[in-house]
Amino acid sequence: MKRIQEMQVKSPSLYLGRLGSMMVDMLDLDLPFTLFAPSESYFHSLLARQKPASRNQEEAILGSSVNLTQTAEDKEEVYAIVSRILGFSAVPKLIQAQAVPLGGEMELESISGYKLYLSKDANRGFLVNNLTWEVCEFKRGQLMVHLVSGVLMDSEFERSMIFEDNFEEDT
Repeated sequence: MKRIQEMQVKSPSLYLGRLGSMMVDMLDLDLPFTLFAPSESYFHSLLARQKPASRNQEEAILGSSVNLTQTAEDKEEVYAIVSRILGFSAVPKLIQAQAVPLGGEMELESISGYKLYLSKDANRGFLVNNLTWEVCEFKRGQLMVHLVSGVLMDSEFERSMIFEDNFEEDT
């Protein structure tokens, strides 16, 4: 049996990874949830957009390299980012792919109140807020996990994730 973080789907670039597994661990597996989790590669992209001082955050969580500058603050910041994304990505009910009608749309609300729109398009496949999702229907306890080709978030959180390194003071 594969570990949850090693779960592979149709695309080799889409797998849950450690950060997605961290999201799964934040949920109570005894309650029905559907998680539209970003694949590991999209988590990497999101964390790479952070300010330079925080770029070690990902390594702090993943432990992928030894870096003496990794701090508990980096780990806490990654945990905060992952838990915030969880709020946009988890729905408090089980959603299976066959529940989404071809050409139709389902409106759901995530645990943070963020609106999710699920649809099934003949050309693009399954979509959640216009991002494609893989129908992997991996189930752990009462949790259903689908991998998304992007990160679900509201515009306010998205703006907060972008580092502007071109601010210069006029002297």
